[in-house]
Amino acid sequence: MPKLLPLLLACIAPSFALGLFLAPHLGTPVVAQDKQPVETEDQRLERKVRELLVAMHTRDISKRGLEAMLGAFDKMPGLPKGFGARFQERFDLDHIVDLTVPIYMKHLEESTLDATLAFFASDEGKKLAEQQVDIMIESMQIGQEYGAKLGAEVAEELSGK
Repeated sequence: MPKLLPLLLACIAPSFALGLFLAPHLGTPVVAQDKQPVETEDQRLERKVRELLVAMHTRDISKRGLEAMLGAFDKMPGLPKGFGARFQERFDLDHIVDLTVPIYMKHLEESTLDATLAFFASDEGKKLAEQQVDIMIESMQIGQEYGAKLGAEVAEELSGK
C-alpha cells in the first residue's frame, strides 16, 4: 500500500488542482431541473375517472353492496359454511375500482368527465353522491324481493300447481 500512495496522489492531485483553479471561473453550478412528466391522454382520463369515482362515493357504494350481498349469502342454501366470511375476507374494494376505471374510460369522453366532475363538485352533486349509497341499497332490496316473488311465480307455473 505505501508504494501505491505516491502513484495515487500523482493521479488525483492534478485533477484536484485543476478543479480548484477552474471552480471560481465556472460560475454557478448547473442543477438538474425537476421536470414534471408529461401526462398522456390516457393517464389524464384515468385520473379524471378516478376523481369521478371518488366524487360519486363508488367505494362506499361497493362496500354497502358487499354487505348486502353477504346477507344474501347467509340465506342461500348449498353454500359451504364460512363462505360469506371467506368471500368478505378476500374481497378487494380497490381492485373493484381498478376494474371499473377502464369501463368509464371506454364509454365517456373527456368533456363528459369534466362536466360530471363539475356537477359532483356542486352542492346538488354532493347531495346526490351522499344519497346514492342509500338509493342503491334500497334498489337492490326491491330488486331482490321482486326477483324472489317472480321466481316463485314462474316455478309454480312450471310445476303445474
